[in-house]
Amino acid sequence: MPEPDAALEAVVDRALPHWPLEVAAISFVSARENVVYRVDTVDGGSYALRIHRPGYHTLAELESENSWTTALSDAGIATPRPVPTTAGAGYATVPYGAAGETRHVGLIEWLEGQPLDEVLAAGERDPVPLFAALGRLMAQMHAQATDWRTPEGFDRHALDADGLVGRDPWWGRFWEVPELTPGEREIVSGARRTIHGLLRDYGRRPGRYSLIHSDLLAENVLVQDEGVAAIDFDDTAYGWHMYDLASGLTQRFGDPRFDELQAALLAGYQAVRPLGAEDIALLPVFLLVRPLVEIGWFHARLSGPLTQRAGGPVTREGTILPRVRTAIEQCAAVLPSLRSVV
Repeated sequence: MPEPDAALEAVVDRALPHWPLEVAAISFVSARENVVYRVDTVDGGSYALRIHRPGYHTLAELESENSWTTALSDAGIATPRPVPTTAGAGYATVPYGAAGETRHVGLIEWLEGQPLDEVLAAGERDPVPLFAALGRLMAQMHAQATDWRTPEGFDRHALDADGLVGRDPWWGRFWEVPELTPGEREIVSGARRTIHGLLRDYGRRPGRYSLIHSDLLAENVLVQDEGVAAIDFDDTAYGWHMYDLASGLTQRFGDPRFDELQAALLAGYQAVRPLGAEDIALLPVFLLVRPLVEIGWFHARLSGPLTQRAGGPVTREGTILPRVRTAIEQCAAVLPSLRSVV
């Protein structure tokens, strides 16, 4: 994985004094949406220092993320707990580079565990119980969010009908990417209009719509001895609970055990809180929405800040084209039945 540049290393040096830590070791972890370092302290503590990329969230939005993850942790849900600065703030804002820029830097407790994507790739554990555990975790988070009263000034974006498939969705205008053929563009544009109407009719009542993680991909789930934990709340938003469930499944498209994993996820979820027939009927729609919006996500980032990953550079061919293919396949599977969904 590429190492961060000297300017980011300087951000770490400037940010750490804002916390009362006696640092023993600092190690680079990843550079994706945010740049993450592990900080180990002399007293045996471990933390994740996150340098947030500019232009995605305001400081108020980041503080709101901290408010929710603190509340989740207080409720006993396996999520990382933010650590305030010595001044009592959630973030330190420090200079970056020589052009007068700044970066917001946060510190959270380090959660031990193995990323679910690594566990699945190793193939040494039955994935079905893991997806049941993931379903239970999602349900616990949704139950807490449904009952939680957000503090004054709380601010996060919405992944509602407009935020997902409106004219200017949060993750970008996915139907405009050049990888789509004219015929595919027509299919995707028609799907977008149909889905928008379905989601608008589905509605945003509290039992189905609240704060959600919105990005519970396998790399954002840690497998622990006692279950699973959720990390990386950078995309926390108001949204539908079924979107979270779909996000946990779309990486398993093509898996011969997909139906088993989906059933386990739903069973685990419903062991904690119920889903209605209408909710479950909409799951195929959200399984289509996720690859569509991911096209926009990668298009925006490949045109600007490039996500760094192990194994070489990120390319349009390796990221957008597979999602276009998946989206078209899902359109063919889902669209014919959508009129009878709601």
